[in-house]
Parts: sequence; C-alpha cells; structure tokens
Amino acid sequence: MNTYLNSIMRRLAGAAGAGLLVAFLPFSVSAETVVRTGNSVSVEVDQMVENDFYAAGGSVSNSGQIKADMSAVAGSLTVNGQIGADLLAVGGTVQVHAPVKDDVRVVAGETVIASDIGGDVFVIGGTLKVLSSAKIAGDVYFYGGDVEIAGIVKGRVMGRAESFTISSAVGGVDVGAVKVELLEGAAIAGDVSYSSPRDLYRAPGVSIGGEIVKGAMPVSDTEANGSFPVVFFAIWLFTTFCFFLLFRTAIESVLAAVKKETLKMGLVGAVAAVAGPVIGIVLMATVLGIWLGVLKILLSLILFIVTMTLLPIMAGGYALSWWKPNRRLDAVTVVTGMAIVMVATVIPVVGGLLIFVGYAVTLGAILYLAYQKGRGLI
Repeated sequence: MNTYLNSIMRRLAGAAGAGLLVAFLPFSVSAETVVRTGNSVSVEVDQMVENDFYAAGGSVSNSGQIKADMSAVAGSLTVNGQIGADLLAVGGTVQVHAPVKDDVRVVAGETVIASDIGGDVFVIGGTLKVLSSAKIAGDVYFYGGDVEIAGIVKGRVMGRAESFTISSAVGGVDVGAVKVELLEGAAIAGDVSYSSPRDLYRAPGVSIGGEIVKGAMPVSDTEANGSFPVVFFAIWLFTTFCFFLLFRTAIESVLAAVKKETLKMGLVGAVAAVAGPVIGIVLMATVLGIWLGVLKILLSLILFIVTMTLLPIMAGGYALSWWKPNRRLDAVTVVTGMAIVMVATVIPVVGGLLIFVGYAVTLGAILYLAYQKGRGLI
C-alpha cells in the first residue's frame, strides 16, 4: 500500500503541480502572498518571507524563514527553515526538519516529522514517522498506511491505519488498525482505546495512566479495503486544493451565494440534480434529440465533478463563518471542509443526507451565478 500511495501522490503532485497549477497560480492568490513555481523551488538560508508562501513544483525546499503560512504542492517537499504559522503540503514525500509554530496538514505518500510542532499534525497518506527529535504540542491524526511515533506527543494519537507503533511519551491513544504496538520507551498518560482484529502488543515496562479499551474491527475492512478510502480522499483533497488555488475569487463568490440564500440555492440545486440526468435520458430515447441527450449527460457529469470538488470548500467556509463571519478562504478552510465531509461519509443515513444537501446547495449556487453572468453578457 505504501509504495502504491507514494506513487499516486508523486504523479499527482509532480504533474498537476508543475503543469496547469503552475500556469495559473500567480493569478489566484492574494496580493500579500509570495508565490514561486517551477521544477525546483527553494527559499535559501539567508531569505525571509514576511507573509504567506505558496509553492508548486517538482521539488520544493525551505531553508530560510517563513513568518506566516506555507502551502506547497510538490513531488518532494523539505522544510529545513522555520515556519511561523501553519504548514499545508500535498506531495509524494514531505519532510519537516524545522519548527512549525502552528498546525501541520499533509497529504503525501511519505511524511517525516523531525522537529517541534506548535499545534496539531493531520496526515493522510502512506506512512508517517515522528522521529525522536520531534515534539508535538497538540494531537496527531493519521489516516492511511503505517505510523511510527518515536517523538513526544502531548496530545492524543488518533486515526485509522494499517499499523500504529509507539515508542515515546504520548497523551493518549484512540486508533483503529490491524496492528497496534506499544514498544519499549512508550508512556501513555491517558487511555488506550483501539479497534483491531489483533490484541494490543505492550512491551515490558510500558506505562499506561488510564484504561485499555479494545473494540472490534473486521479484518476485511482493514487488510482488504483499507487503502481505497485513503487514496480516494487524498485525490479529492488534492483536486479541491488545486481548484482553490486556481479559482479562489470565483469560489468566494459561490460561497457568498451559498451563505446569503442557502435555501434558494438548495432548491435550485436539488431540482437540477434530479432533472438534469432525467432530461438527458429522455432526449437520448428520441431519434431527433439523441445528440442533445448525450450533451446533456456530459454536462451533468461535468457539473457533478465540479460540484463535488467544491463541496469541501463550501462545507469548510460555511462552518467557519459561524465562528468568524467575514473570514476569507484559505488552506484551513479546505482542510476543515474535507474533514467535515470525511466524517459525514461514515455517519449512516444522516451523513449521506448532509452530503446531498451540501451538494445541492453548492450546485444551485454554481448554476445561479452562471445564469447571472450569462444575463450580463447578453
């Protein structure tokens, strides 16, 4: 699984990041950010970025200092210089060897954390290694292949993976995996809650401050099908992030329509979601309208892909607007929205209903704005 994920993420990040994304990125970010693109992008030791830093390319490295957020799409990313706020990375391999003052959010085949992290670490990918030199102030969330925790984690280690291996001090454990191991040197301050077809391995001398709670996990769900959701959500997040960078202004208009007239957009989108394919099928059943029917089905498919790509941004933007009404779209919005969608997918019935409602509202806003723009051109 790890090799497969690594290959997927390298191809996605290297090709798309250096191609279409690179071509349009300078026109999509705000004026206060710094943008660098190319086959190889670097911030040298003697350089300092005063604001946000965006990078896209085959390889990206930071050896200087970035005072605000860093966002990168790359085949390989290496952080050797301090980041003053959040790190958001999508790539084949991501290595963090310098302090990050706030959160780290990564979608990658392989992720290595070797320095201090001031907030949470959220990773979707093939492997995650937290080296003994690392100290994480918040929680560690992982969804993917294998995890090795050798550094200190003040919060909890959480997520779902093939295996979790811990050999250091952590605040607590709440995971689902085929294999969960607490090796020599592990010290768990709180509870150890795990779901696995196997029993927890606990080395002699490992201390656990709370209780050990085991839940059931079917072997087939992890060993046979565990990789598919990870790859699916990784590709979805990558595509959404690219859309966010390319069409940020247009997406902000869609979100504004969603927040202003949620019910109206939802009704328009629900009607379009049902009527569009039906009209296409009816046209295809007639002799004269067969080509129009094919065109209508293709248009419905394109709208479906675009709407599902924007859905996490709408979910994140709508949710965060309750906390800060005039908050601008940023990388945090994308990651928050994807987290909301991921949670909704595992909630029976209600989760599916919420996703459909979000889809309908987003589709309605897209069609409404397209209609308004079309009227303006006539």
